[in-house]
Amino acid sequence: MMLEQFKQKYIEEVNDLLNDLEDTVLVLEQNPGSADGINQVFRVMHTIKGTAGMYDFKTVEKITHDVESIYGKIRDSSLSVSTEVLNVTLEGVDLIRNLLKNGESSLQEEVAAFFVKLAAVSSDSDGGEMFSPVGVADSGQAGGGFVTYYLLFEPEADIKDRGINISGILSDIDAAGEGVIMPRYRTGDAAGKYNTYWEAVFSTQKSYQDLTEIFLFVEDEVKITKIADGDLFKNPDFIAELTSLQESEQNYFDIGKLTTFAGGGKPISDKPMLELPAEEVKTEKKAVKKEDTVSAEEKIINRAVAAADTKTSSVKVDSDKLDELMNLVSELVTTKAEMMLLFEKYNIQELGTLCEKVDRLSNRFKDNALSIRLVPIESLMLRFQRLVRDLSAELGKKIDFKTDGTDTELDKTIIDNLSVPLMHIIRNSIDHGIEPPEVRLANNKSEHGLIKFTAFYSGNNVFIQIQDDGAGIDCEALRKKAIEKGFLKPSDKLSDKQLMELIFMPGFSTAEKITGISGRGVGMDVVKQNIVKLRGEIEVTSEKGLGTAVTIKLPFTLSIIDTLLVSIDKTLLLVPVYMIDSCTQITRRQLEADNGRFIYEGEPTTIIDLRKELEFSGKPPKIEHVVVVNYKDDMHVGLIVDKIIGEHQAVLKSLGKYFANQEYISGGSILGDGSIALVLDVPKLIKQMEKSEN
Repeated sequence: MMLEQFKQKYIEEVNDLLNDLEDTVLVLEQNPGSADGINQVFRVMHTIKGTAGMYDFKTVEKITHDVESIYGKIRDSSLSVSTEVLNVTLEGVDLIRNLLKNGESSLQEEVAAFFVKLAAVSSDSDGGEMFSPVGVADSGQAGGGFVTYYLLFEPEADIKDRGINISGILSDIDAAGEGVIMPRYRTGDAAGKYNTYWEAVFSTQKSYQDLTEIFLFVEDEVKITKIADGDLFKNPDFIAELTSLQESEQNYFDIGKLTTFAGGGKPISDKPMLELPAEEVKTEKKAVKKEDTVSAEEKIINRAVAAADTKTSSVKVDSDKLDELMNLVSELVTTKAEMMLLFEKYNIQELGTLCEKVDRLSNRFKDNALSIRLVPIESLMLRFQRLVRDLSAELGKKIDFKTDGTDTELDKTIIDNLSVPLMHIIRNSIDHGIEPPEVRLANNKSEHGLIKFTAFYSGNNVFIQIQDDGAGIDCEALRKKAIEKGFLKPSDKLSDKQLMELIFMPGFSTAEKITGISGRGVGMDVVKQNIVKLRGEIEVTSEKGLGTAVTIKLPFTLSIIDTLLVSIDKTLLLVPVYMIDSCTQITRRQLEADNGRFIYEGEPTTIIDLRKELEFSGKPPKIEHVVVVNYKDDMHVGLIVDKIIGEHQAVLKSLGKYFANQEYISGGSILGDGSIALVLDVPKLIKQMEKSEN
C-alpha cells in the first residue's frame, strides 16, 4: 500500500516535469542553440529515468534513457537540434503521459512506432544508431572492464545556496569505485570559489556517462581524466607512487607521474583541463586505502545536515483536501451567522464581543482559504501553446500565439472547468479564423496569423479574451445560414450583436464543411453551457476580414461571495454586492408618474419588478425598495424588492436537479437560522429584459 502511494506521487511529479519539459521544448524551437534548454531536457529525462525502474515503468525508463541519449549527443555537438528531434521529444512526452495513466501494457503499437522515429532522428553520420545499454564499461577493455580515472571537483562559492549536497556527491564518487579522495583547503580568497575542492584517483567499471550523471548539476565544476584502461590499484608500484604524492608537500597530484604506469592517459571530455588554484593550499595527509575514505556514520550525518538546511517554500496539496477546507470555511461562516442571531436575540454584551472576534477571524480564514485555491491562468497556457504549434503545422498555417496577463489568478474549480471551453475556442480560431498563408498574402496580410490570449481583473470579475486577426465572421452570411437552417424567418430583423448570439445555438454552424478539428458553432453551445455553469458570460464580436474576439467574464471565485439579502413576501433573495451601485425607496405612484421608469442620477433608468418577473402573488407594500445594479458599460438597472434586510456573506450551494431549470436563480445559501435564501442571476434577468424590449 505504501509503495502504491509513493508510485502515485511519482506519477504526479513526472506530470509536472513533463509540463515544464513541453514549455522548454517550445522555447528551444525558437532558440535551437540554447544550451540551457538542451541541458534542461537532458536533466528532466534523466530525473524521470532515475526512478521509473523502481516502480516497474520499464518502457518509460527506456524512452527517457534514449531521449536523454539524443540530448547527450546534442550537448556533445555530434547531433543538432532539429524540427524532427523536437517533434519526437514532444511525442515522447505524450507517450510517457499515456503510459503512466494507462499502464505499461497499453499502447504497444505506439511505443514501437515511437522507437522507430527515435532511431531515425538519432542516427550517427555513418548510419549507426546511438541506442546501447548504459552502465558497465565495455568488458573488452584491458583489465576486465576497469578504468582508472583522475577527478578534480572545484565547486563554485554558491554551491550550497543552489541546494546541492556536497557530501552526497562525494559519497557517490566513493561508491563508484576504489581509490582515494583528497580534500584541499584554500588559505586565501578565490573569487567565486568554494573554500574547499577535491581531487580523486579511483578505478571503476562504470562508464564515463554514468560518472557524469553523478555531476549532472555541477558539470561545469568537474573534470574527469582517464589515466588508463584497467585497474591501476592492482599495481603495487602505482600504489607506492600515489602514496608518495600524497605525503609530499605538493599542492596537487602529479597526473603525469601517474599516467606513466599506463603509457600516458588522455582526457575523455571535450572541455579543457581545469587549472588548479595558484594560491597556497593545505593538503590533508591520508594513507591510500581501498575501503571507504568517509565512514558510514559521517555520510549519514552529512546527508542529515544537508537535508536539514534545505527549506521548502511550497508544498503540494491534494485537491480533495482543498475542497474539504472550503467546506469547513463554509460551515464556519454559517456558524458565525448563527452566533450573530443569538446576539441580536438575547443582547448579551460578552457574546457580541465574541461575535466580532469570530467575524474577524472567519473573514481572514475565508480570504486565506480562497487564496490557497487560486491558480494562475498561466497553468493552462502550455497546452494551448502546444495546440497552436501542432494544429497549425497540420493545417499548413503559420500562427503566432501571444499571451498577456497570464499571472491572473482564478479559483481552482474554475480553472479545472475552463480548459476545455478555451481549447475549443482556440481550435476554432486556428481552423476557421486564421486563413492559409497564401490567402493572407493575397489579402495584404502577414502570412503569419496571430492569436492573442489576454486575461485581466475588473472589479470582482476576471475577463479572458481570445482574439485572432483572421477572416472574421460575415454577419450577412450568418443571417442567411440562420434562415436556411430555420433559426430565423426572412422577416426577422436582428442586430449584428444578436446575430452573433446565434453561434451558440445547438447545431448552428457557418462552416461550409465540418472538419474533424472544429466547426464554428459546432460545440459552441456546449462552450456557453460550461461558462454559464461557472456563473460566467461569453460574448463574440467580429469584423469581416479583420478578425474575431471571444470575451469571457467570470467570477473571481465560486464558493463564498458577499451579497445583499432582500425579500419579496416571505421569500429571501440574494444580490451579489459587487454589482450594486446604491439602494433607495420608491412608491408605485412614483413609477406611474415616470411611465414605469426610475430616475437615477438624473437619468431615466429601466427597472425590473421582481415580484412580477418571478410571479409572486399578493400585493406589494406601500413603500418598496430599489436595488440599483451596474450591469455593463455603465448600464444601470433597478431591481424592485419589498424589503432590504442587510449584507450577508453567502456560502453558495447548488439547488440540485429539481431546481436546475429555474431560469433566474443560480444557487442558494443557508442562513444562520437555517432558512434558505436564493441567489439571483442578475445578468440573465437583464438579458431577458433586453430581449423582451426588442
